[in-house]
Amino acid sequence: MRDEWTIEKVAERFEECASVLNRLPDNDISGYSTYWPEIIYTEKEIKRQPVKTLRLRPLPDAIDRMEETLQWILYVHEDCRKLVWLRAYRTPWREIARQVGVSPRSVRRYWDRELSEVARRLVE
Repeated sequence: MRDEWTIEKVAERFEECASVLNRLPDNDISGYSTYWPEIIYTEKEIKRQPVKTLRLRPLPDAIDRMEETLQWILYVHEDCRKLVWLRAYRTPWREIARQVGVSPRSVRRYWDRELSEVARRLVE
């Protein structure tokens, strides 16, 4: 599989990496606890509460791929790392261009160049 890296596959891995990073559990401060009694809500109160989104935790193999992908960012020039991560989080090209301060066409060209460099180094 190492010989099959393309820009599209590298982009998919960066997107998966960003998704896994979002699904990792938050860092809770351990050692602190509350002494307030647990609140028992009535059925009517439960129905009024906002719906909590279900946050699925990533599988161990997805975490392993994420850790591998995080190391690939070292193959990207420092100036372009922000745009690679913004695109991994599926930010639109215009928004990336606005944040980076370059035209959308140039942003796309830089992104292609950096991901092709990552793919080339993965084949080596």
